[in-house]
Amino acid sequence: LYAALLRFKFQPTQCPYTGSSLGSDIRVLVNQLESRHPGITFTLLKSFEEIANNLKRSLEFPQVRKCRICGSPAMGDLCKACELLAKLKV
Repeated sequence: LYAALLRFKFQPTQCPYTGSSLGSDIRVLVNQLESRHPGITFTLLKSFEEIANNLKRSLEFPQVRKCRICGSPAMGDLCKACELLAKLKV
């Protein structure tokens, strides 16, 4: 509905392989739970958001630096490509 209202181009038909996918099985399970326990979908989503927020707060993200040779993103002095080239002595 959102894509149609904003006139995005999209494929309106369902993928023929979705019936056998894990996502499809999970969708069926969540819909069954929702019919027996109204509101459980919202509760699940809020729980996932809370877990994700707690993980973000507890994880330390290393600072991304620039490779001293090529300027690409790197975790250390050199990016992985330049590290590999240095090991190969290219």
